[in-house]
Amino acid sequence: MYVQTRYDELTTAYAQTTLDVGHHNVSDLLESLTPTERANYGRKYDQRAPEQISTDEGLIMTWERPATATLKHMRYRTELTGQKIHVVTPQGTFDLNGLPVSLKHLVGGRALRVVPYFPSHGVEGLVDQCLPGVSTQRFGLPSHIAEIVKNKEQFHLMMREYFPTLIPRFEVLTGDELIGSGQDLSPIEIVMLQTSELIGEASAHGLNMKGYRNGVVLRKILSDGGFGTLIVRQKLNGGYEVIGDQHLQDASLYHLMLCVLNPNSQYLMTRLLELDASPGISCIVENGELSPLPLNSQIQDESGAAIGTKTLGLFASDTADIAFREQHEDIIQALAAPIFEHVLSMCPDRHTVNAMINLDFMVTSEREQKLYTLVKSTPYLQEHCWHLVSPRYQLAEMNPRMTNLTSAANGVLTILGIGHTLANYRRLLAADGDLGLVNYDSKILNLPPGMSLDDVYAHFLNRQRCIESRGYDEAGVILRMMPKVVDGQPDWSRGAGITLYGPKAHFAEIERLALG
Repeated sequence: MYVQTRYDELTTAYAQTTLDVGHHNVSDLLESLTPTERANYGRKYDQRAPEQISTDEGLIMTWERPATATLKHMRYRTELTGQKIHVVTPQGTFDLNGLPVSLKHLVGGRALRVVPYFPSHGVEGLVDQCLPGVSTQRFGLPSHIAEIVKNKEQFHLMMREYFPTLIPRFEVLTGDELIGSGQDLSPIEIVMLQTSELIGEASAHGLNMKGYRNGVVLRKILSDGGFGTLIVRQKLNGGYEVIGDQHLQDASLYHLMLCVLNPNSQYLMTRLLELDASPGISCIVENGELSPLPLNSQIQDESGAAIGTKTLGLFASDTADIAFREQHEDIIQALAAPIFEHVLSMCPDRHTVNAMINLDFMVTSEREQKLYTLVKSTPYLQEHCWHLVSPRYQLAEMNPRMTNLTSAANGVLTILGIGHTLANYRRLLAADGDLGLVNYDSKILNLPPGMSLDDVYAHFLNRQRCIESRGYDEAGVILRMMPKVVDGQPDWSRGAGITLYGPKAHFAEIERLALG
């Protein structure tokens, strides 16, 4: 009854004429993944593919028939949305019980809109194999444009040419060059020595530099999220440390880099800047027209990778977030608009583009700005240290895809059965919206380790019904990502994402009900 009711309520612009085809394909692109990581990551089609499907019915496109545990997760997600979902692969089409079905009968002459996590040439090959002879629309930037802006070297070069004040000084080096010989100074050591001299000069000019961290950020040219990002820092008490997929330290930078860098990969190196925040700003593109969304708040680990996101200023107690938004949002919106415009101008048929794209900004700290002002106003420092300082607003990267937050918002709008429009995204993301959402790491749930996967889904569905029973019709909890399954049991040690959403005025109560 619950599923049928939700299905009857679900109405979207594409309901009668279009089937969305979601595909979680980030592993197709990333050189930063090892073969093992690539295989494991590639199986996580449950992560975002359901959230890319905004129609009553849809297809999840995969290279292989999903595992039983993945199909269970898809069934759980369809129970929340009331959608009818099938899986299409090069080997055939299946329902969520793994039984074969007729693709021709399923499509029934309706248009297909392919919505990959990341637009790439690999998607086009998979479409040809899964949907031979079927006419499709494409969501996202044209593949060749998406691959340009996702490539960190090409994006930074583009920024340096057209928006030079918004990109930090960078170098592109191989892992072998960054490791060095152990005899001469490596490029990392050179930057750190220069920074150390700058810190000393700043202290001599009266700036309080106590606790300032000297380091660099290394990102693989093709990387996404936490994969392929490393912060290399001098420890305050001597030696070096690396923060990334693992936290390592060593007295020798050479030995440390041997452990963590791939000699044959290319890395983009920037100086580690002291930041106040790293807000993201997304933009909906409809028929080539840009509609920027509100700033979002990233919850970051020490490596700078986003491990969670939320509506900025979600809770009344988020006074710092609210003040940040009031101070910076208009400025960042103004800085982002011409960058989005430039990228859209690169598209051959801009008016045909429908997509969602994102820029990750960096807002440097007050101390970083004092350092910048000191260098700009001191001739000696201007001559020798100009490459070490940056204006207040800087760009980290562009992502030609939905983000952690906007993909969750997309899923929530589908659950609520309301259109995927700018106005409804603003309800969830804007400071003046009535709804809000947050993505948490599910490790905070502290669920009993012995729970079977079926019991986990039953638990979350029970939490959802508990929220609804209290009269919160536009609130809920979603287990977004399937936990890693070890010997048939979910392993929560590495976590899995959950999303909470609902009216801001009652969010604390909704959180209490959801986390039980």
